[in-house]
Amino acid sequence: MEKVFRSAGRHGYAVEVSPFFPHRVACAAAQHYGIAGDGTLRIWDVKSAACRLAIPAHKAEILSCDWCKYDQNIVATGSVDCSVCVWDLRNARQPVNQLLGHTYAIRRFSPFSKTVLASCSYDFTVR
Repeated sequence: MEKVFRSAGRHGYAVEVSPFFPHRVACAAAQHYGIAGDGTLRIWDVKSAACRLAIPAHKAEILSCDWCKYDQNIVATGSVDCSVCVWDLRNARQPVNQLLGHTYAIRRFSPFSKTVLASCSYDFTVR
């Protein structure tokens, strides 16, 4: 069965299913009617087809997001603003950590362990 989620004129750039809750999905909202993304991370509940949490995560488009494989409440995001932010969904007013250093957009990252994360960027570096 296919489910369709709609978010007022936006489409998702990155979508990841929670490793702890198969009905919970993290989605990076990419574009708003063709204008550059709004930098919002949305947490969707597949069962109810509703957005449960919207986090203004970055000042630019989010290109990647992923769940921590070791903590059900942690999600990381990588953005065109050259940063990776780590979010605790229980208190998402500000990131738990912000990783800087790339000079171009973060294309992808990989959480290796609870405390180690590698990111790659369009600046041709891995940090």
